[in-house]
Amino acid sequence: PFLFNTLNLSFVAQSPMLGFVAEGELLIDSVTYGYYYSVEAGNKNARDIQGFSTSAKEKMTGYVDYEKFFDYYGRHDYADHWVLSAFSGVLTEFDNGNANFGLYGAAGQKEVIKKGTAYMNVWMYVLREFEDALDDCKRGCIECNDDPVHAWDEGVAFYTGSLEGNDGSGDGKLIYGLADKRCKNYKTCGSKGEEATGTAKVNYDLMQLFAIGQQNLILGNCDEARVDKERIAELMAVPLVQGTIRYAYKNDRIPTSGEKEAAEGAVFAASVLPIVHACNANDAQTIYDNMK
Repeated sequence: PFLFNTLNLSFVAQSPMLGFVAEGELLIDSVTYGYYYSVEAGNKNARDIQGFSTSAKEKMTGYVDYEKFFDYYGRHDYADHWVLSAFSGVLTEFDNGNANFGLYGAAGQKEVIKKGTAYMNVWMYVLREFEDALDDCKRGCIECNDDPVHAWDEGVAFYTGSLEGNDGSGDGKLIYGLADKRCKNYKTCGSKGEEATGTAKVNYDLMQLFAIGQQNLILGNCDEARVDKERIAELMAVPLVQGTIRYAYKNDRIPTSGEKEAAEGAVFAASVLPIVHACNANDAQTIYDNMK
């Protein structure tokens, strides 16, 4: 038998109240595995997507990517505020980049809520997990680095999502899935970024960087892992930029575009405006004026 930790196993219903029973067998790909774990200590269903944003002040202050978003929006819980304002159909209360969700009906609300949840709440928390791993990294101490590797793996899991399956061929709803959708629009699929179908080039590149970063953490190569994380952050913005450009085009050039496309453009822009603003405030204002 092997010992394992679980995030949430209640769907298995081996034990109606607590998920898996303490000891038993699992059938995975026609192979039977024995397992054991502490029912009381091993079930850790303590996180939700809203909490990724509402805990940001405590968990993300000082991280360079997060500070760009805080500087732009002026709220630590900017992602949660976006989603809740959309649910309520009201004007946001940001320093920059406000959105009036009272202008949207059900079609528009659906898009800004769904995409705001995945591409604003989850996107930043992925980077938070990588930063947490770097905080825990201890140079020259391989046995000390189980915790940072665990945090790094969680970041990869939140980037990918469970619906992608073992090989990434599923229909996920998070950033990995978005990258695969947008690559078809720009012919940036495939390992060389020259195809119109398949896995996004950016996903190939990111999966390689995820593995390299993990290895650097195991070896205590903290500075090298930091370089990996910074490049990951850049590449993770690619599908968001692609989405913004796609819906800018749709809203400007396609006469049949309506509320749905306008809402999608607004939320994609909201996900990248702080990054642009950190480079050039005037450019960010131009994007906002055309996409709000």
